[in-house]
Amino acid sequence: MMSNTKLVVDVTNTGSAPCALADTQPSLAGVDADGNAVPLASDGSAGTYFGAPPPLTGPLAPGETAAVWIGGGQPGVCDPLDATQTWPSMLLGLPDGTTIPFTTDFDTKCGIYGITNFGTSATQ
Repeated sequence: MMSNTKLVVDVTNTGSAPCALADTQPSLAGVDADGNAVPLASDGSAGTYFGAPPPLTGPLAPGETAAVWIGGGQPGVCDPLDATQTWPSMLLGLPDGTTIPFTTDFDTKCGIYGITNFGTSATQ
């Protein structure tokens, strides 16, 4: 594992219609204390050091949950060794332009190394 970190974000379809998430990768942004969304780009890979969740096999039905894995690095092990960069909240961007806010203490100072496509959640 070395200095690799993994953040798992579960999303649940709370609507009344299926949601097309299979084979798509969300966008990610940090939200600063003033409410500004700061896009966080990954290195372009659709996976992490830890791999990826099992793929979705079709649309996400109402009430079902999907997962995204976000890979990063552990400050103090990667360069730079200085302060951390965490966000009061983050936004996960869906293919239809909808964003889902969530809170976490995931540190992005060492960059985002990968964001997976939506996959099957372990909570299913």
